Amino acid sequence: MLPEISKIKGVFPVAVLSREPVEQKKQELLGNQAKPNVAIFPKAVFWDTSIDMIDWHKQKRAVIRRIFERGAETEIKEIISFYGEETVAETLFTVPKYLPSLAENAKQYLGIDLKRKILGFDKGGF
Repeated sequence: MLPEISKIKGVFPVAVLSREPVEQKKQELLGNQAKPNVAIFPKAVFWDTSIDMIDWHKQKRAVIRRIFERGAETEIKEIISFYGEETVAETLFTVPKYLPSLAENAKQYLGIDLKRKILGFDKGGF
């Protein structure tokens, strides 16, 4: 049997920190944040996280990439509507590696050719 911490000479009780207040505060802050219509996103698209815990502004690059790689037309249009065409296009150009579906969706929904841009075709190269 272990002695109580407070009875051991020279040891002072330490408050045990809980993640609950931190998670609760984060949830409150995110709840007030503007966000897309998340009701249309299938849970499978964000399988690795709680959709309620996404910071839609800090994590926009990851969100845009995920939706353009794995989303359907409805989700892609919602993300374009939420962030705006210019922001989505600029963000897609910063993604170094991606699934082919991302480039296909960028061309279909935004009219941009990521492969041509990355290879320098739009800058007079090749």
